[in-house]
Amino acid sequence: MAVSRQLRRPLGWIAFGLGMIALRVVMHWVPAFAEDMYGRGIFPLIRLGLDNTLGLLPFPAVYLLIALLFFRMIRRLRFHERDFYSRLQRLGTMVLSLVAFFLAAAGLFLFLWGFNYARIPLRHQLALSLEPLEGSVLVGELEQAAAGLNLWAQRTLPGPGDDLEGRVRAAMAGTLESMDWPAVGRPRARTFYPGVLLKAFGVSGIYNPFTGAATLAAGLPPVTRPFLMAHELAHAWGITDEGEANLAAFLACTRSADAEMAYSAHLAWWQYLAGPVSRSNTDAFSRISAQLVPRVQGDLAAIRAHWRQYSGRLMRAARQVNNMYLRSQGLAAGVLSYESFPALLRSWRRAGAAGR
Repeated sequence: MAVSRQLRRPLGWIAFGLGMIALRVVMHWVPAFAEDMYGRGIFPLIRLGLDNTLGLLPFPAVYLLIALLFFRMIRRLRFHERDFYSRLQRLGTMVLSLVAFFLAAAGLFLFLWGFNYARIPLRHQLALSLEPLEGSVLVGELEQAAAGLNLWAQRTLPGPGDDLEGRVRAAMAGTLESMDWPAVGRPRARTFYPGVLLKAFGVSGIYNPFTGAATLAAGLPPVTRPFLMAHELAHAWGITDEGEANLAAFLACTRSADAEMAYSAHLAWWQYLAGPVSRSNTDAFSRISAQLVPRVQGDLAAIRAHWRQYSGRLMRAARQVNNMYLRSQGLAAGVLSYESFPALLRSWRRAGAAGR
């Protein structure tokens, strides 16, 4: 009887995890169900619950989560060393506990946020196309990004302003509401220390479904933080596609009269365009780069230098893991989905010119 009671909890978590995975498969084939029942029904309630509990803590809840996991691991290891377990029983119980842990984590991930992957993509709801940017069109986009950078560089002072989190969150909420995308709640944007633990893997920020917080690595170049924060807050409100999160972040940062946010967004836009243009048209890239004002050139050089110190095998391996994860969630482009942002932005502008 004692053994059966010990089995009851892990078997319950296994059943929960398998049930959530099965529901995810169903949602994949019926995205309208995922959109209406989860995205516009259950998820906003989850958002409110997290924001009014863990979101009220004066410190990032991820530290509490790490401490809890560490405590549970130590407790389980000590429990399995008790004399009344034979070696075979200990091995079987440990395997069962591991299976239960991973399935519980998978099930909670899906319930707390992961079902958003099955929703109708934002670009489909907005009727945006993904036409490749090539030739003169691609060069023209880089010219627009350069003009915006030069403009906003003259309107903002170096260094962060007050209450960046509040300003970015308000701008993102307004942007999503204008797109008829639910923006319920007040998700937090937290800073994770030590930032090197994220940046060593090439990660500037993540959304943590278990704590409900957008999390940025400590020590990022200050000019990049507004856009990165907006990107992670887009995830916090249920946008899963990386290119779509970038689009929402850019629109949020540029629609307000906040020069710091607009400058950060244009830096990101430039970076997504610079690679393709430099590879396809070296002369055009050199010409446009030379037109950037000294402050912009200095900020871009500082960003490159910052990330150069983290480049290496670990970052490349992390990119491959992230690529596999995104594809497993239905994003066929994997990490390349980030790079769809410039095409989505151009499609948005063209739709607006046509009378959105």
